[in-house]
Amino acid sequence: MINKFNIKYNDFPKIISLAKSLDLESLDNIELKRDDLAILASKISENLGVRKSLLEFQRALSIKPPFGVGIVAEGRDIGTVVFPKADIKIFINADVEIRAMRRYKELKKTNYNIKLESVKNQLIDRDNRDYNREYSPLKPAEDAYLLNTSKLDIEEGYSAICKIIEEHSANKRN
Repeated sequence: MINKFNIKYNDFPKIISLAKSLDLESLDNIELKRDDLAILASKISENLGVRKSLLEFQRALSIKPPFGVGIVAEGRDIGTVVFPKADIKIFINADVEIRAMRRYKELKKTNYNIKLESVKNQLIDRDNRDYNREYSPLKPAEDAYLLNTSKLDIEEGYSAICKIIEEHSANKRN
């Protein structure tokens, strides 16, 4: 079931209806970071109707951003499907071992019973599902900058992104 909405994970008409009623406030919820919901999201997002409903919501944010001009968005098909004409696209990845440890540390704060091997296996399953899904598969856009953060901490990753943006902007001016 999808928590308070009492919706089964495969009840796509209800999920699509819920997706069409999204607003930013409903997304500002720490519960959405839960591991079980991340797994469900990957499975549910394989449905074309769900993807289309969410695509409309995401694109509307770029037309009338809630916090001013422009947006920064992240997601597994952001640069290829959602915003294919974005000024700058950065495809960020890291080794699955590193990603698993990062996710494990995040989840450990609220789930003391979580196991690193379980987190790693869930990431591998999600990657396989997302890379191989029929609609909007996970892949870098042809014009995306590729950034592997396996050997970078969060500050170094942030600096690398800023450098890409600065270089892109400088090249665009020239």
